[in-house]
Amino acid sequence: MDLLVSRSGPSTRASPRSGGPHACVAYVTSSRIVLTISPSIAGRLEEASGGAAACLEGAADDEGEVMTTLAHDPVTPTSMRQAMSAFASGITVITSLDDDGPTGFTCQSFASVSLEPPLVLFCVQAHSESGARVRRSGRFTAHVLGHRQEEMCRRFAARTQHRFEGSGWRPSVIGTPALPGVLARVHAEVEREVDAGDHTVVLGRVVALDGPQGGRPLLFYRGGFGLSGAVDPVDLRCGWE
Repeated sequence: MDLLVSRSGPSTRASPRSGGPHACVAYVTSSRIVLTISPSIAGRLEEASGGAAACLEGAADDEGEVMTTLAHDPVTPTSMRQAMSAFASGITVITSLDDDGPTGFTCQSFASVSLEPPLVLFCVQAHSESGARVRRSGRFTAHVLGHRQEEMCRRFAARTQHRFEGSGWRPSVIGTPALPGVLARVHAEVEREVDAGDHTVVLGRVVALDGPQGGRPLLFYRGGFGLSGAVDPVDLRCGWE
């Protein structure tokens, strides 16, 4: 059944295009979404969901028919972070070099995009100074961390200007800082940037590769390292300074 949505005042009301009066009415406010449906629709919904439908409230309408109300809380930064923490991922360190020296940051949001042409992407907080320096330089190296490199991950996630001290970095084939002991390095030139909410998506064309080396990757899951989840929580907001 399609819903015809109309807005009035601080809330939005959606009425059915078909299905009879009071078959389904939805209200969208600044704090939550409320969907009111008839018993027949509620029954079909519960049957389709195996009894898992969230029936929160029942009330009689003008004709004495009991209506079922479903409610859904809005998506907040906290709820988004908690939900996405269930997605286990590898961890990279993004590095580059400009007139002020080496720069870099820990980045969980890294992915391969295309094989032909070879493209990768990473996401960085829009206000990040390290991220801005990498983007302005026009080139970067993504380092895939191994499972014994928690210290390197924490170092490049910290609010400090001394991330490269004692790191043993050397210039890569494209002039960016190459960190030692990682599973792989992906050297790329910035191809495109896309504003995406509070982050910037940076697309890079791969020009050289190092590795892969043997060993297990460093994984991030539910706020901590490894698949057991957070024991000592780590904040890996990409380029958060």
